[in-house]
Amino acid sequence: MNNQQRLHRILRRLVRPLRRRIQSPPISVGLDHFDGPTLILIAHPDDEVFCSGLVCELLSKGQEVALICFTRGEGGERGPYKPEDNLAQIRVEELTQAAKTLGLSDPTFLDYTDPICTDGQLGEPEHDSSELLRELETVITTRKISHLVTHGSSGEYWHPAHLCLHRHARVLNRRLPQLQLWTFNAWSASHPIPAVLNQDDATHLTLAGETHHQQRLDSLTCHRSQAEVFRRFGNGSLEDFISLTATECYRKW
Repeated sequence: MNNQQRLHRILRRLVRPLRRRIQSPPISVGLDHFDGPTLILIAHPDDEVFCSGLVCELLSKGQEVALICFTRGEGGERGPYKPEDNLAQIRVEELTQAAKTLGLSDPTFLDYTDPICTDGQLGEPEHDSSELLRELETVITTRKISHLVTHGSSGEYWHPAHLCLHRHARVLNRRLPQLQLWTFNAWSASHPIPAVLNQDDATHLTLAGETHHQQRLDSLTCHRSQAEVFRRFGNGSLEDFISLTATECYRKW
């Protein structure tokens, strides 16, 4: 995180109490608002876990859902894999299997490189914003996407790549009148893992995902390279993480 990002994060924290006082109470909506094809846009293989309950629920209702990943996750942790192993290919295979487990077709990967984390500093993929917007707009218009689901306004835990996709999604939401934008991990005071929430994003849709517990767990288990990350988040096993994130909260923009 660079100095500009640190300053932005500090300012967001300072104004958060005021924002919450002046914001109108969120209007709750139902899953019936998803009335057309949905595109899940994530930064890395494994980020789909944050909306896997929604994916399962939409597919169970016969809705069309597609998955696009910004990077191949080559900058992430390696887990049990050796330095000489091709982490990008490993994570492509992991996401492909995870998506299949959820009932999705093979994910589409955009051609952007996930920067390798150095000294604990997470990075944003090098990109041209105009080109990225053009790619995403082409997918959305070609597939007649009605709903776009992506990262929240704080990048969950201020991840630069998550924040990048959120910014571009907001532009698309303004540019394409037929597109409804949703972001996952909206704020909930009762959530057991607040560290992964976007604290400035009011919740409009709450989805109880206990019904899809096993399917969500089987999908997350496919991400063998990142298993330790989720064990840390859940302070336990992968199943603990899935149980703790059974309730999913979304903001409607």
